[in-house]
Amino acid sequence: MSKPFELTVTDAHDLVSKKILINRMSAESLRHQIECSKASIKLHAIIARLATKKLELIEKLTVVLERQLSNFDDLRQEECQDLYKYINELDEPAPEHLALLKTVRDHDQAMLTLLPKIQHIESTIPKELTVTNYKIKRRVDDCAEPAEELV
Repeated sequence: MSKPFELTVTDAHDLVSKKILINRMSAESLRHQIECSKASIKLHAIIARLATKKLELIEKLTVVLERQLSNFDDLRQEECQDLYKYINELDEPAPEHLALLKTVRDHDQAMLTLLPKIQHIESTIPKELTVTNYKIKRRVDDCAEPAEELV
């Protein structure tokens, strides 16, 4: 095992404080990721449901159009127009869909905001101290006590 990197009490306090901050920000980012994933799952369910309904309507429209090929009929033409209308209505996002998109976007933005902050704090920690192999240096005024080790 490598020799522990020695720190002053002040440096150790600063290091631990930074690591706590990084952990809190990482936890917040994970909470955003969880909420984003939940909203995304709901959004995909809506998309799948709409796609299924749209597929049914398009298949029905195809059958009606095929009948039109053999014998043109005004009633079937009206039915085709109604089917086109229903298909087009499905392309317009519902309020729930828009709300979920906003939720996903907001959580994505929050995660993107946290990441550079976490990276910046991590960059202020010397490479030797990114692991927990460090030892508190003895100060002159507490020579009688052995050095505390944080591992």
